[in-house]
Amino acid sequence: MNIVVLGMQGAGKGTQAGLLRDHFQISHVCTGDIFREEFRKGSKLGVKAHSFWGKGNLVPDAVTNNLVRERLNCSDCVNGFVLDGYPRTVPQAEFLESISRIDFVIDLELSEDIAIKRLSSREQCSKCGKLHGLDVPPKVLGICNTCGGKLYRRDDDTPSKIKVRIAEYKKKTLPLLEYYSSQGKLFTVDAGKSIQEVFVEIHELLG
Repeated sequence: MNIVVLGMQGAGKGTQAGLLRDHFQISHVCTGDIFREEFRKGSKLGVKAHSFWGKGNLVPDAVTNNLVRERLNCSDCVNGFVLDGYPRTVPQAEFLESISRIDFVIDLELSEDIAIKRLSSREQCSKCGKLHGLDVPPKVLGICNTCGGKLYRRDDDTPSKIKVRIAEYKKKTLPLLEYYSSQGKLFTVDAGKSIQEVFVEIHELLG
């Protein structure tokens, strides 16, 4: 089973993708994680991606497509995957369909006000990458609930960059909803609910 999770920043794409990964025993592929790892390694594509992504802007399709293709070619994606953060444009979706089959697309619908509130309080674990915030607050301030790693505020979660990312989303990503709806693959879920309520609804939709 190959799934795409769409939604405005702060909608909980990573959280729901992780739950889908565990439930269906498939791989969770997150473009944000790919960008961070490639930048950490100092790869040419990683550095180029960071020059855009680090400012809150969408990374050019050519760069993102190449990184995603490499990731989906890994052996752990053979039995299925859930994509989080990709595709973000119709051209990216068309490229994705040229290299893989997509079975379901989940749109996590969220208001801009709630998205900004969630992102402004969000912190990520420096070790395991687990996100903490309003829905999943740390039990100990600054410490990850899962592995005990140190929490940090991501560079792209500043108020100015959040607004840039949301504007980019509305401009370039929303047309994806029409694209996937026309194929009969799109399912919309209210992401303003609790994490468990959202997952239960997704699970019921996917059967």
